[in-house]
Amino acid sequence: MNNAKVIEGYVVEVGPYEVKYRNERLQKKADKEGWDKHIEEKTNELETEFEAATKGLNPDMFLDDRKRVENLRYEKAEKLDDLTSKYSKKKYVQDVFSVTYGETGEEVIVYSPDTLGLFVIDSLSPDLEYSVSEMRRYLQGRTDGKNHKAPLATVGGIAVGGVGAFLGAFYGPLLPAAYVLIVSATQPRVNEDIVNDKKLIGDEAYEDGYIKSARRKKIKNIVISSMTTLVAGVATLTVVLN
Repeated sequence: MNNAKVIEGYVVEVGPYEVKYRNERLQKKADKEGWDKHIEEKTNELETEFEAATKGLNPDMFLDDRKRVENLRYEKAEKLDDLTSKYSKKKYVQDVFSVTYGETGEEVIVYSPDTLGLFVIDSLSPDLEYSVSEMRRYLQGRTDGKNHKAPLATVGGIAVGGVGAFLGAFYGPLLPAAYVLIVSATQPRVNEDIVNDKKLIGDEAYEDGYIKSARRKKIKNIVISSMTTLVAGVATLTVVLN
C-alpha cells in the first residue's frame, strides 16, 4: 500500500482488482454528463450487435456455439473497455485507500488490512499492516512529506556533481551514486512547520508516511542537481581541454 491514493472525482467502477475513474479532462460536470450519455449509447449499440451475432446459436446444447458466444462476449467487453479507458484511469485496488464520488461527496473505503497483519513498504522486510485510521494518517504524512524542504541535499548534489565532473563521464557518476546511498540510509526529521494538523506530530503512522515522502524528495533533488552539474561539468571540461 506504499502508493495508496485517495481518489476523488468521478469513479467509473470499483471492481475486485481495479478502480477505474475519470481523468482530468472529464472533471467538468458538462463533460461528465455528455460522456455518460455517450457510454450508455455505445453500450446499447454493442449489446445490440452482440444479440444479433448470437441469434440462432444454442450454447446450452452445442460446444462450438458456446465457444462462439464466449468469444463474442469477450470482444464486446474489450471494445467497451477500450472506449472507457480513453477518458479514464485505472489503479489496482491494493493501491487505493478510498474513493470519493464527485457527484455526492461520499467516501467509500476500499482499503482493507491484510488478515495476517503484515505487508511490505519500500523494502523486502514485512511491516505491521495499518488499520484504516492509521492508514489515513500515514497518507496524510505522505502528502505533507512531499512539501519537505531539503536545500542541503540539493547543495550536496551540486557539490558531488561538480567534483564528479573532474573524474570524467565514466567514473564521475560514482560520486552521486554513493551520495544517494548515504542519504537514503539517513532518516529525515519531520518539519513541524509544514505539518497541517499539529496533533499528528509524534504519531507513528503519520511520521512513517512523512519520512518516506521526505526521503524520496531528498533523493530526487540529489539526483537532479548532481547529474545536471555532472553533465554540464563534463561538457565544459571537454570543450576547454580540447
